[in-house]
Amino acid sequence: MPGSARDGMKVDVISADASPLSSLAKAAHLDLLQRFSGHVVVPDAVHLEATHPAFERAFPAAAGRLAAWIEKGRQEGWLEVAETPAGRDFAALRRVSPEARVKNIGELATFQYIQHYVEGTERHAMVIYDNGSLMRMFKQSKVDMPDMNVTIETTLSFLEDCERCGLIESREGVVECIKAGERSFPEHKAAHAVRKGRVSHDLER
Repeated sequence: MPGSARDGMKVDVISADASPLSSLAKAAHLDLLQRFSGHVVVPDAVHLEATHPAFERAFPAAAGRLAAWIEKGRQEGWLEVAETPAGRDFAALRRVSPEARVKNIGELATFQYIQHYVEGTERHAMVIYDNGSLMRMFKQSKVDMPDMNVTIETTLSFLEDCERCGLIESREGVVECIKAGERSFPEHKAAHAVRKGRVSHDLER
């Protein structure tokens, strides 16, 4: 059921990098994030990446949809652009060098947010990503994670969830729309889960 984890807790959807946002924007399906959960979190570094002028130059229609969706969500209160130390540093760098890029900065900001987010929360977080560096951060972390209710999965896995919930007719239909937006899309299915500080990985090719 959209908006609920299996144990009945509410779900917050977190975009771990710019790729899921740009993909769904190209397919005109950004609404799935809010319809699935009711609350969407975009870490600040991810927001900076997703709204970079280079994306607007390459895909003006999708960039316009994304900007309007973020603004609408912030105004209506169902979307949060979350501040992180990595995001603040990235913003300072961008002020000096607007075209600057930092490898895996969105994933780092997401990792920092999750560490803060999970402490003392009773909500469930679903993190959507397309870059494996986030999983490596969890695996390599020496942090003593508290018990967490966090699920980490790819955009394709998220679309499968939406199909099961009846939010879309088929995952394949949305994927075709994304491909029509001229974005290469990974042809695999992946589901990742983090439970009590341990990472499990189930990948089907």
